[in-house]
Formats: sequence, C-alpha cells, structure tokens
Amino acid sequence: MSHYYDVSYLNQNGMPAKRMFFLPSRQDVRREIAAMGGSVQSIKDRERSWFNREYYARDFKMAFFKAIAFHLEVGTSSAQSLLHVIEAEPHPTKRAEMQPALEVLARGGHFADAAALLPFIDKPILSMLQAGDMSGSTKEALNDAIALLENRQQTWKLLTGAFSWITIDVASMASTVYSIHFWAIPYLRNSKPKMDNAAATERYLAQLDKVEAFNLLLLVATTVLGVGGVIAAVLLLFGSADVKEKIYTKIAAIPILRSLFIDASMSEGFLMLSRMTKNGVPTLKVLEVIETFGSVVSIRRFWRGVREAIVAGWDVRQAFRGGGMLLEREMIAITSHQNRDQLVRITEAMSESRRELAKAGAARFIRLSVGVAVIYMTLVMLVAIWLLMVQDSGLSSSFEGLMKGGV
Repeated sequence: MSHYYDVSYLNQNGMPAKRMFFLPSRQDVRREIAAMGGSVQSIKDRERSWFNREYYARDFKMAFFKAIAFHLEVGTSSAQSLLHVIEAEPHPTKRAEMQPALEVLARGGHFADAAALLPFIDKPILSMLQAGDMSGSTKEALNDAIALLENRQQTWKLLTGAFSWITIDVASMASTVYSIHFWAIPYLRNSKPKMDNAAATERYLAQLDKVEAFNLLLLVATTVLGVGGVIAAVLLLFGSADVKEKIYTKIAAIPILRSLFIDASMSEGFLMLSRMTKNGVPTLKVLEVIETFGSVVSIRRFWRGVREAIVAGWDVRQAFRGGGMLLEREMIAITSHQNRDQLVRITEAMSESRRELAKAGAARFIRLSVGVAVIYMTLVMLVAIWLLMVQDSGLSSSFEGLMKGGV
C-alpha cells in the first residue's frame, strides 16, 4: 500500500528541492530520487487530514475534464487521455495526490476505475463518468460533468452573493461593538471625570454599567454568530462530504433559505436528468446518479422515490406525481411528454425555471438580510450615542463642579 511522503532533496544540479511522493515505502522514494539524479536530505510521512489536503476549485475541475475531452477529440482512448492529463499536471502536490489513479492506469485499469481515485471526484460526477465509460460515451459524460459544475458554480454565486456583501457591512459594525467593550468603556471608567460629590460619580458609573451590559449582549450575539459563520464557511470549503451535507441540511431547514436551497438543488437534478437522458443513459441509471447527489436530504429522498416507483412498475409520469416535490406547472409538463426527446426538452426547461426561482429566493433573503442588518446597525449606533451621552453628562457634571468650586 502506498503512502504520501514530503521529501527534501538536492536535484541533479545540486539545488535544494521539495516534493510530495506517493509510493509504497521510503526506499522506493530514495530509488525515485536516485533515478532523477538527486540525493535525499529528508523524508517525512505526510498525514492526510482535511486541513492539509489540496483545494480543487471548480475552474480546475472543469479545465481538467475539458483537457480529457480534448484528448478524446484527437482519437486517444479515455484511459490514455486521463493518463496524459494527470502526467501534465504542473502542481507537484496535486500531481502526487492523483498518483493512485495513475497507478491504476499504468496497470491497464479502466478509465472509470482510475477516475474513482481522483481526489476531487464526488459521487454524482463519478457515477456520470462510470455510466459514460460503460456505454462508450465518455466524451458526452465529461460534457455532462462540466455542465453540472457550471450549474453548481451559478448556485454558489447565488449563495455567496446572498451572504458576502451583507457580511462586510455587518462586520464593520461588529468592530464597533468590540471597540466599545474592550476600549471605550474601560477608558471612560478609568478616566472618569472629577465630580464634586460621590452621588454624581455613582450615577455616572451606573449609566456606564448599563451601556456596558447592553453592549455585552450585542457582543455575545455577534461573537456566537460570527464564530458559527466562520466555522460553517471553513467546513463547507474544506470539510468532508458528510460534514457538508449536515451543514447544508441545517441551513436548508431555515424557512427563508429553504426555497433557495430546494430550488437550486432541483434545478441541478433536472439538468442532470436532461443531459444524461439526451446522451442515451437509461432513466433508471440516471436516477441512481441523481439520488446520490444533492446537499439536501429531502431532495435525495425525492429522486430515490421516483426511481423506486419506476422499478415498482409505475411509468415516469406517475412516478414524478407521487414524489411531492414538483410544482403544479411542472407536474402538467412532465405528465404531457410522449417520448425521450420531449422529456429532455421539458426537464431542461424545468431546470432553468427552478434556477430562476432560486434567484428569486436569493433576492428575498437579501431583502430580509438588509432589514436585519439595518436593525443591528441601528442598535450599535444607539449604544455608541448612548455612550457619548454618558461621557458628555460626566464632563458636564465635572465642569459644573469646577465652576462651583471657583465661585
């Protein structure tokens, strides 16, 4: 069994270099370096965990699949096309992480078997590629995978557009909350004005305590939401598939976000159904792929129910009718199709329609977010004004005391 190793060595020109290797043993690493004309300086085991694995952006995945499709265009087999693309990967760490797939190809393995070992392949895309490999339509499967990634990219833009800009505005106000708590209030408490009697001083400090207590509530709420948001964002980017699924399920349970997530996920499902059906993949196989896809449990349950209904003997129209996730106009459209070509056109239109509904959901969330942000910012500004009023009253009392002392 092979392992990952971080290796420091001198290359054939005597210059220091570093590289990650995926080989069975340290001795194999030494032989590999020797074959390159270098000499090993150190070899360290590389522990595989979520925080040190490579990040593969959607643009990278799309470019990777397009490169494979290009080789297929010129007549190269699917397995050889994948091998060429992996060998041409310029990033050493990414290249090392794809080494297991390369070893499968080197032993004469199939394209789908090697693709399953690529570090950035998820279940839906892998199922699409496996179906294409089995039916001899790998190029079409790659185009479907690219279309799915593009659709996901649009979904991500919707989500980030709904969250990012409002986060910046709220973050600027959150800094005011922390400044008041950790700087302004301690400064005013330690530098309290000199007053002519103890009662005035007590009133000043009592008002300061009230401001501090109210601001503390804002600070706790801000911290909890901020830390939770950062953790969720990190896990969505770098977490495992199971972790991402749990987070998406929790988010989709929020009423204002439910439409956005449900419609976006349904759009992607209809897109996969349209594209794979068009490429001749049997309906049951398409549904097997789709039911493994999606970040929302209810959506996966819907597609699984459709597949099980067809297996039980229902036709496609009856199966979709029993799912409970289609809109009335979608139900009318799906039950009106007479052949495969019509199903392709209808599901493609349904995908676009759901995409528009997801955009509308994002717009509603933005409007709500604006309202919440305005309320939050108003509270922060009121606390800041309150603090200035307390400071002003303290200075006024101190000034009056000085005037009386001077009379």
